[in-house]
Amino acid sequence: MSFRDVKDYYGRLGVAPGASGAAVKRAYRDKAKRTHPDSAGGDAVAFRGIAEAYDVLGGADSRAAYDALCRQVGGLDRDARSKARRPAARRPEPSRKPEPPAARPSVDKAARPSADKAARPSADKAARPSTDKIVPPVACEICGVVTAQPRFVIFHQVVGQLWRSRRVKIEGVFCRGCADRAAIKATAVTWFLGWWSVPRGPADAARALLRNLAGGEKPAGRNADLLVRQARAFADMGRADLAGDLAIQARGFRPDERLDDLIAGAGARRLKDRWRIGGLSFILQALPIGLAAAWLIVQAATLATEALRGTPALAPSQPAPASRADPPASNRAARTRFIIVGETALRDGPGSGYGVLEMLNQFDEVQVIGGPVDGGWLAVATDSGLRGFVRGEALIRSRTLP
Repeated sequence: MSFRDVKDYYGRLGVAPGASGAAVKRAYRDKAKRTHPDSAGGDAVAFRGIAEAYDVLGGADSRAAYDALCRQVGGLDRDARSKARRPAARRPEPSRKPEPPAARPSVDKAARPSADKAARPSADKAARPSTDKIVPPVACEICGVVTAQPRFVIFHQVVGQLWRSRRVKIEGVFCRGCADRAAIKATAVTWFLGWWSVPRGPADAARALLRNLAGGEKPAGRNADLLVRQARAFADMGRADLAGDLAIQARGFRPDERLDDLIAGAGARRLKDRWRIGGLSFILQALPIGLAAAWLIVQAATLATEALRGTPALAPSQPAPASRADPPASNRAARTRFIIVGETALRDGPGSGYGVLEMLNQFDEVQVIGGPVDGGWLAVATDSGLRGFVRGEALIRSRTLP
């Protein structure tokens, strides 16, 4: 059976259709080294084409499906060519008797070819298949690898320029790994350069950081069309299970009844959604936000604590003990200090029968806070704040305090 390399995968790698898997792998490595964009003389377009070809030919199942498609298309082309070269059999015209010119019907000669053409279609058109309907799979625009779950994603980057903010959209078709790296780069640039503009810089930077943290923007229409095309491509390669799963994901973006034929081929197992929020990229982007939030909480708690400490606490209203009370306001204008002449007992009442609060030594100073009472007792207060009564003859004037 004839073989036609429909998408030129074998031609890109420079191997024959019957080459072994090891030969395909060696050819891919050799061409990838020469065309890699980071190498001298690299070609990004050629590298993506090589990566796309190896993504199909490198797997046993995908290569078998592609070979089956190439054989089918090659067989149809061979049949079409053989029919085109075969001369059409000419039917003998039946003998007709000549009729008089007047009885011969009038026929529009311009309409006869079109009627014959409509009644008898061309053999080439009926036999030759339409190869334009074969949909090539979509590859990541960064690494060039064909992924089963591509997404069209928009990431935001903000650079502050004093009086204005320069907002940049980083958009394209990504695989999950390249999307994570693009999100981290856009977030890092925004963290360092997005705040330095007035007055919209902080608001624009915060909005961009939150959008990137959520995985970027994924327009529903663009992603639905992208997934439908990828589903058609995998269906052409014979992977009805992958095509059905991609059709289900496309319907999540935009309902479409035309996807029912693809969804019918989906298997029992579903593809794991690689675009769920989470992973290392989410942690790296959320870590600075969490640290900033924690710092703000600590600063607010510190300010609240300092404010509470600066407010005097109201003590419960309790009567102060009589022995420790401050002197009356009337005695604060002119306070007189006295020296104890000899060892004297400070009693809690004006009389020898009251209890002793403390023994005052000679030369200790006290302050008289009350006039003499019966028996010549004076109310005094010590330097320690203890209040009581002593006999008047035990005191001599020391000095008057202002």
